[in-house]
Amino acid sequence: DSTVTATGDVTIAARVDAQAIAAATPLGVSTDVDAAIGMAAVDTASTARVGGATTITAGGSLVVRAENATRVEVVADASTVTAGGAVAVALVTATSAATLDSSGAITAADLAVTAETDATVTTKAVASPEGATENDEAPDTTTGGGATTPSGTLGVAGAVAATTLTQSATARLAPTGAVVAPDGIRVAAASRSVSSADADGTPVVDGATGVGAAIAVSRADVATAATVEGGDYTTSSLTVEAVTARTAAGTANDHAATAVSGASTGSGGATASVAVAGAVAISTATVDTTARVAGGVVLRDPAGTADAITGVEVEARSAKDVRAHATPSAPVAGETAGIGASVAVGTLSDDTRSELGAGATLTGAGALAITADSAAGLDTLAEGGATGSGVR
Repeated sequence: DSTVTATGDVTIAARVDAQAIAAATPLGVSTDVDAAIGMAAVDTASTARVGGATTITAGGSLVVRAENATRVEVVADASTVTAGGAVAVALVTATSAATLDSSGAITAADLAVTAETDATVTTKAVASPEGATENDEAPDTTTGGGATTPSGTLGVAGAVAATTLTQSATARLAPTGAVVAPDGIRVAAASRSVSSADADGTPVVDGATGVGAAIAVSRADVATAATVEGGDYTTSSLTVEAVTARTAAGTANDHAATAVSGASTGSGGATASVAVAGAVAISTATVDTTARVAGGVVLRDPAGTADAITGVEVEARSAKDVRAHATPSAPVAGETAGIGASVAVGTLSDDTRSELGAGATLTGAGALAITADSAAGLDTLAEGGATGSGVR
């Protein structure tokens, strides 16, 4: 519990700037299993809160802000050695939360409670020229089931890339004390993200002892929520905004998986794996964007009249693209280079919601606008390769 008095602005802020790069290259040694393995597990959180019985009196603006910028890149490149697989894995959680839930009196010219999470997570695996005859860990285990296709499970891959992103931004205004902010109140949350998995089997040459199969799996779970939960507010405007998009202009968040198979079915037991598939790309995204007013909200005229003058806007917007591309490598000198069937799966679960919650009451609103807008793109591409190497 604190008491803060200022003649100017007051800002309570938390910010995370995190960058992690994992690059795996073999030390000039070929192997029957994985020659290059890159992995990163990253968990970041930014939290700003005004709680307890904290009282704030500011002559200017009051800002409660949480920001999280997280960048993770994982590269596993086995192309510099003769043989062995490449595996790149990233597991990332990035969150931001800004909250004002004090029981003390809050007075400022205007009030903003904002949270923003910006995450970029990429994985890239590049196979060796001779591909892989086995992997250190089964590709289906590495990718959390991503090697399973309608025809069976791919048991060996020359390149495996797996990206998992869990992201959230939460802005919450839930005071039990009175809030006076004549010039306006804004509660806003934004999630901006790019996640990708790229498995490249193209270095695997025709006739190699190992397979050139490629598996890329990208999974993203993105939640954005801006909420006002009850309260007594003296203000000219109340804005509640939740946005899931890379830019304020609406550029879509991007979630992608790309797998390109190489030119060999391998030999021995590895060959049976290619009968299932040569390239597998799976991209899934679950996106939840919510702007909500809940509980009992009382709005008062800053001029002290009994008139209902406060403008209320509740807005949720989201834009996202999901891509899954599985293809053979480009033909060389008339050959069909890539091998095996190609499997591409793209799924998107989207809930974009702007609402007055069940049982909510809004007293003193002079105008009310509730809007929700969702834009989504889903792009899947599967081009089959040859069933064996050297097909003309």
